[in-house]
Amino acid sequence: MTSIGYAAFRNCTSLTSVTIPSSVTSIRASAFEDCDSLTSVTIPDSVTSMGSGAFSGCGSLESITIPFVGATNEGASNTHFGYIFGAWDSSDNDDYVPASLKEVIITEGTSIGGYAFYNCGSLTAITIPDSVTSIGDCAFCGCRALTSISIPDGVTSIGDFAFDFCESLTTVAYCGTVREWTELTAKCPGWASDCPCETVKCKDGEAPVTAEDRGE
Repeated sequence: MTSIGYAAFRNCTSLTSVTIPSSVTSIRASAFEDCDSLTSVTIPDSVTSMGSGAFSGCGSLESITIPFVGATNEGASNTHFGYIFGAWDSSDNDDYVPASLKEVIITEGTSIGGYAFYNCGSLTAITIPDSVTSIGDCAFCGCRALTSISIPDGVTSIGDFAFDFCESLTTVAYCGTVREWTELTAKCPGWASDCPCETVKCKDGEAPVTAEDRGE
């Protein structure tokens, strides 16, 4: 099996678990729409495209593992997280991403696009893979319940206001050194605007979050 078709499991309201084999490369639109008993889903790295609303109406979903954010791996459009829940634009993320969803694990990809998780206010944990090298403008803006984040040392750019209004984000970790972090953030002022974290935990110590980091 290489594809899960359009609306294949729509309205399977008693479905509690799904195992997607590594042979699958695409999940079509509305494939699991209104499977409101699903609490967790793992999408294998073999999947390179997901249709709009593939998991729309999965109102009990608590965690999801995805190979990329949006419609396609390394795509240039529809790169917002809410796309697979039916949101046509990042501004609609909060209306479509299930309020029950707390954890997102990303396993592949080289970038987190601009506004990718904009206003995903229920998420408390997001795992960024080591393969990521860039985080876009306002990528996590409005993730009000996000408490911690770990940034890989391969990241070479962080966009403007990437963590703006992350009101609960008190722990930021960076897998590189303090010096590397300082050099990185010198190129991306304002990344921690309206974010309460005071320091960034690096592998050789802690770096202070400066006024410039907050865009002040």
